[in-house]
Amino acid sequence: MLLSLVALIVVNRSIRLRDAALVLVTIALSLQSVRHIALFVAASTPVWINQADMLARRFHWRRSRKKLPPVGMRVVSWVTLVGAVLAIYISARLVPSMRTREDSLFYAQDFPVCAARWLAADPLPLRIFNQYGEGGYLAYRLSAHGDRVYIFGDAALMGDQLLIDDGDVESVTPRWDSIIRSAGTDIVLYDTNTALANVMVHASDWVEVYSDPHNVAFAPRDRVASLDLPPQPTFTAANDTCTTLAHTPPSQLNQSPG
Repeated sequence: MLLSLVALIVVNRSIRLRDAALVLVTIALSLQSVRHIALFVAASTPVWINQADMLARRFHWRRSRKKLPPVGMRVVSWVTLVGAVLAIYISARLVPSMRTREDSLFYAQDFPVCAARWLAADPLPLRIFNQYGEGGYLAYRLSAHGDRVYIFGDAALMGDQLLIDDGDVESVTPRWDSIIRSAGTDIVLYDTNTALANVMVHASDWVEVYSDPHNVAFAPRDRVASLDLPPQPTFTAANDTCTTLAHTPPSQLNQSPG
């Protein structure tokens, strides 16, 4: 939408100052956060329609004089092509994603579905040190249980310092252990085979308490007994997503259609 709007403005060489300011502000907001894209669409749609109408009037005037500018025809063809590509993308990717159920294998490969189920079985509320991209799902599944996540996918709300600290942990800088402990962490839940997970496996003061092909969890060795954690699941239940995930070969992970 942005590219086609810019193309229309370039061809028309005309835009009201108010419209330009509104579009620029919402573009900046959209680049800052995904949730602001809706503001851009709402603000830019009337401008896009106005610009398209201006171009259509130019076409009408040119046609009345038996002339059709090649540049204008190229712009119309380009906008049509972009619309067709977007339509194909939506039909091929977004529509199937919207139909994906939470208990599907496809979903469990991208979100900590099985780990959240295990955490929910703990009778005590826990402080979970998690990955940035998985905090929203964990909060959605476990907040009613009283569990609290360290971070979730809202950079503006989290603040710079928390993001910096999270980055230091993810990249396993010398501060990683002190940052985790200063957060009052009960459980560290991270993706399997990440740098942090690989380091914590060999850390003497942390103990692995859960694992599946997608996630692994660690608890402080000196506090693990007091956390009353549920045992490691066996993943043997029939027709269960986590069982299927646990028995899926690593080469086939993230390739299932759901």
